[in-house]
Amino acid sequence: MKQPIPGQLFSDPKPRSTHYDNLPIAISPLDSFQLSPQQIIQDAVPFLSGTFAFTAMLSLSTLFQLKVLRISTGTVPPVPTMLGMTSVVTASALSHVVSIKAYQILKENDYPYTNISIESMRKPCFDFTVTKENTAHLLRVAAIGMLAYKGLGGRFWSVAPSNITNLGSFARTVFSMPATEKYATTAERQAIERLGRKFGCHTCGSRKVISKGPQGVRFIADHMPPLSIVKQMNDRWYRRMFGIQVKQRFYPQCFTCSNLQGGLLSKATRELMSKKKSSKSIIFKGKLPNLSEAGGGKNAYFHGKRLRLEHFAGGVVAAATTYDASERNVLGSSTWGVKSGNRKRFLNWERKVSDTLSDVKHSIKRYIKFN
Repeated sequence: MKQPIPGQLFSDPKPRSTHYDNLPIAISPLDSFQLSPQQIIQDAVPFLSGTFAFTAMLSLSTLFQLKVLRISTGTVPPVPTMLGMTSVVTASALSHVVSIKAYQILKENDYPYTNISIESMRKPCFDFTVTKENTAHLLRVAAIGMLAYKGLGGRFWSVAPSNITNLGSFARTVFSMPATEKYATTAERQAIERLGRKFGCHTCGSRKVISKGPQGVRFIADHMPPLSIVKQMNDRWYRRMFGIQVKQRFYPQCFTCSNLQGGLLSKATRELMSKKKSSKSIIFKGKLPNLSEAGGGKNAYFHGKRLRLEHFAGGVVAAATTYDASERNVLGSSTWGVKSGNRKRFLNWERKVSDTLSDVKHSIKRYIKFN
């Protein structure tokens, strides 16, 4: 080997090969992950369609309860809860079908989807025949929708319109404060103001980002139940007999809803006092107006226009139906005897849950037997 010349770096004209040269080059999954605009659209459109269908269905349910049934969040339980569950089940099924239709339209038209054919919009996408198989499939879809709805923080009773003189649709105990019959202190008002700006009014859900009340205040500490209602409730014979007092909490309420509440309670209180003066029999006094119902019925607040996090349960149902699924499973195939709706995926999930529960049950039995 040639000796290096003083002052120069040593260089070997024939570099040595090492065992590292024969190793394969590691490729990250991100290097090969390329999402085309067409694929983004095919994934996003069914998801958004399912979310929209779910939101629209719950909004219609809220409107129907307000205008026809006169149901509100202050209605005797479990009526609002049962109606809410029915609404979520229906909304889940609708999101499922709408996402299939959106998927079908995209598959039968060419990218960039500037010329959607009428035929693809008219073509049926789901078998609505009432059969045991279809019913079982829609029940699986409803189960996914209800789990997603609850997982995203939804409450079934909150689908009902907000009773203005009772807990509203957006009320959560965790976002409230203990209260007495006294008005809120400065510290309590400041805390309620922070809760309102972060989580919104318990009646309408607004955070009042733009509008402000006097001195920059957006929310007041709303007694729930209101003081006049608590007085009427505590005056009932069984509460006086057993010493049961109604407990109150402070909830954030915007000035708009507060003014509505004040007007309704003032009117209801005047009517109550008028009937008390005109009543002479004890029997008639039992039929006096209930102040807690003043903000319900036709006076309840319609919140159906407000998008909520739990409405994305429709998107979850849509993703469960169409995401990373073959066209044959989503749209069905008469050749292969496959019906639309990605039924095999939902059935497999049901079987996995059933097997897991069976294993847990078996483990518990074994534990009890040997301990």
